[in-house]
Amino acid sequence: MAGQPVTAKIATQNFNPKHTVTYNWAGTGLKVSGAGDTGNIDTTGLAPGGYTVTATATDAKEKKNNTASCNASFTVKEPHPPVASCSADPTSIKSGESSTITANATSQDNLPISSY
Repeated sequence: MAGQPVTAKIATQNFNPKHTVTYNWAGTGLKVSGAGDTGNIDTTGLAPGGYTVTATATDAKEKKNNTASCNASFTVKEPHPPVASCSADPTSIKSGESSTITANATSQDNLPISSY
């Protein structure tokens, strides 16, 4: 769902372990921040649909074969509306009598419902 965090990770092989590898994170229409081999995608405000994040690892000390990159895809889903129900007990009363009204709501996406 839009607003939920997405984390991506790049795993590299065959880089010189004595060299420092730098990482770059990118995505079209995405806000991506990276801390090394982990990228964090801010999905706030994203429209439902498919997105791709790209990670590039570079060893600047190597002259050849010093870059590796990969892509990962994820989908922002369209949220479903919550489902609500109400009941009265008793369902029929005379003027001056009382009835208990009960309301229940659930999220089809298991999201919290703050009020109803």
